[in-house]
Amino acid sequence: MYSRIIGIILICIVFVSILEAEINFTISERIEYNDNVFELSDKDIDKFDSGDSTFKFVDTSDDMIMHTSFSAKTFTKVKKQIINYSVKMNYSQYINNSEKSKISLLTMVGHKNKKFKTSLYYGYYPGNYSRKYKDNDGTQLYEKYEYDKIMLKFKSQYRIMKNDYSGIYFKYEEYTYNQYFTEYDGSGLTYGIDWKHSFSTFYLTSYYRFKIYECDRANENTDASYEDDNYGIEFLQKKVKLGRKWSIRPFFSFAVRNRFYKTENENDEYHCSRNDTNNLLNIGSYFHISETLTMKFRYEHEYRKSSSDIKDNISDTKEYLQDGISLEIEYNFSL
Repeated sequence: MYSRIIGIILICIVFVSILEAEINFTISERIEYNDNVFELSDKDIDKFDSGDSTFKFVDTSDDMIMHTSFSAKTFTKVKKQIINYSVKMNYSQYINNSEKSKISLLTMVGHKNKKFKTSLYYGYYPGNYSRKYKDNDGTQLYEKYEYDKIMLKFKSQYRIMKNDYSGIYFKYEEYTYNQYFTEYDGSGLTYGIDWKHSFSTFYLTSYYRFKIYECDRANENTDASYEDDNYGIEFLQKKVKLGRKWSIRPFFSFAVRNRFYKTENENDEYHCSRNDTNNLLNIGSYFHISETLTMKFRYEHEYRKSSSDIKDNISDTKEYLQDGISLEIEYNFSL
């Protein structure tokens, strides 16, 4: 309830501020190919390819996705203090698996000066459809596993030396699942720290995140509460000129997320003693064509490995590989 109230207040502040100042708009279109949009294990993909009726909800295991976004941002300046406001709306359209298409809204109010920067975000992400699972305590049929998410996030960064920045990170999330999987309803709280160093030609950032997720409506058979350790490194090249107007900014990131499910109920064989490890790789580059036009190319790879002391074959259903490649065009203009 409180997160919704804070979100509504933040949205009102952003919209009023945008209407009263010069506005910078950004329109972007990103086309993505993803080879495993339902995050199926190798065994499940084999079942789908062989015509297993369990996976009749899958039109194709891979898909093309069109991401269309529109954002507006502005700022006000008081002496050496700058207040930023922004709002961003996004629509992701899945070409083959259209039921996975979704929208989202993200607003931000931020402050910065020469040494200190803070940002407060509110995000609303409805209709996140993952796949279908069997509703064991209800219809006994395969139903949509789908949820809405509300997010509040706070980030700050302080310049402690000429080329070094330290940061803190907090995020609160509420997840509300559809009527078939209400036992997964819950909230997550994430804490984090960052360290960024500016080298002569690039930036290097390292970070750590710790998340606690608590199910609000867990039952005697299902408790998906967990804890996450997430750490990673990010590389961003400073702009390299390729002529009078063109420039390029390669980037690279690698992250590892370890998830530990907390339930000790051995009747919950899909969560009891289960550990997941996700490795995430991201490589790409920005291509700045002009002051108003930017292209972005990106390759993403994710591998999840699962293990359990209770369910020996957990990897048959929970491990997966996913690769994606995308090209984005972004246009900026002001009014």
